Amino acid sequence: NHSPPHLPAPGRQRPSRDERPRWHLVYFALAGFDLLTVLLGLYLNHRIADIYTGSVAVNHEWADRLGRYDQLRRLASAVNAPGNNVFDSHDVAAEWAAMQRAQHLFDEGITAARNDLAEHAAPDIAVPLVGDLETIRAAMDDMTAEARLIFSYFENNEPARAGERMATMDRKYDLVNEAFGRLNSHVRDIQASYFSDQMNAARNVQRFEWVIAALILLMVVGATAYGHHL
Repeated sequence: NHSPPHLPAPGRQRPSRDERPRWHLVYFALAGFDLLTVLLGLYLNHRIADIYTGSVAVNHEWADRLGRYDQLRRLASAVNAPGNNVFDSHDVAAEWAAMQRAQHLFDEGITAARNDLAEHAAPDIAVPLVGDLETIRAAMDDMTAEARLIFSYFENNEPARAGERMATMDRKYDLVNEAFGRLNSHVRDIQASYFSDQMNAARNVQRFEWVIAALILLMVVGATAYGHHL
């Protein structure tokens, strides 16, 4: 006797392999989301580090320029001093020599400042700063011309006429200081502009945090659904 074969109950046939839900694919999708989240997190950290490093480098670069411009301003003061000191010392030769030394150092400094801008600054940034340096140079030339007149009057024993030129020389020196003030103001504007750009870049990068948060939410929901169906 042969027992009849076991037949599945009506409506409960085992689905074929092609008809079964492919829940195992969710596992791979979750792994992909996990990998994507990690990569985006690494990118976010890398961009934030780049922005911070770039901000520090730019700030250091322009702070260094401000320091050199301040040194240049002190050299301009040293060029101006002999024209005033000669009224006390009456030593034209010594004061003239002191002015010549200071003038030489000033000329070297302003040439170095121009070369630095030409080599390391973007043209749209360098142009107004170079214009300020040229204004300073022209004002210094006018001031030293007055100082030479003062020295020549002292050599000719005309101290009264030298005193008349002293006020003019001081006015020329005021123009030098005003030009330095504009130069420093332009540098600070550039620093503020760079800082604003870096803050905007940081805010744009922070938007990736929402993308990462959405991926994490999808991972949690997917893992819960996958566990439930298992």
